Amino acid sequence: MSISNMAFADDFENPEKHIQHVYQEFLHDLSTNMELKSCSELAIKDYLLIKLDTFLSTQNLLHNIGFKLTEESLSKFPDTFKDQLNTEFKKYIIQDNLSAIKLFCSAANLKTQESNVDLTVSYVVTSIKLANNKSKRIDFFLLRGWDHWRIADIISGNDSLEDRYRNKFGKTIRTEGYTGLLKQLTEINQEKIKPSLSN
Repeated sequence: MSISNMAFADDFENPEKHIQHVYQEFLHDLSTNMELKSCSELAIKDYLLIKLDTFLSTQNLLHNIGFKLTEESLSKFPDTFKDQLNTEFKKYIIQDNLSAIKLFCSAANLKTQESNVDLTVSYVVTSIKLANNKSKRIDFFLLRGWDHWRIADIISGNDSLEDRYRNKFGKTIRTEGYTGLLKQLTEINQEKIKPSLSN
């Protein structure tokens, strides 16, 4: 078994190690990108548009948001549509959570407090020390993939990404399906960039 395969096998058995692996990858990327380390909003957006799928399974999040709201299955859509929907969803997530994301540019020392594993799902409780030396609790809900764990939801306090976006987009998914969701996300994202384009 190669070293990379051993790492994947370890992650597959232990979701806590997957969280730490993701966090260490983020720290490494911070150390090699000074604009990202200084919390430049443009650098954060560019970085996460490429890397967000490493930290959060947006496909699983989209599926869970639409579960029981629509009979449509994302798997039945063409890859071009799924890629477009995923891109617009990522843009929205990044912008919607930008202030929270910026806190992590200077945060340090992510620690696992506890975790529960039940076959294909896991819940990991962590704490991270922020720049002001205060600790913030961040919880992760993970689903087991073919060869590793995937983060499907992030919870801070009473705020869950899945619950927040189901409340935000649930009506659209229920009445217009994923096609309507793509249209709504595209319109929101285009509206948010108008001020910067006009300057």
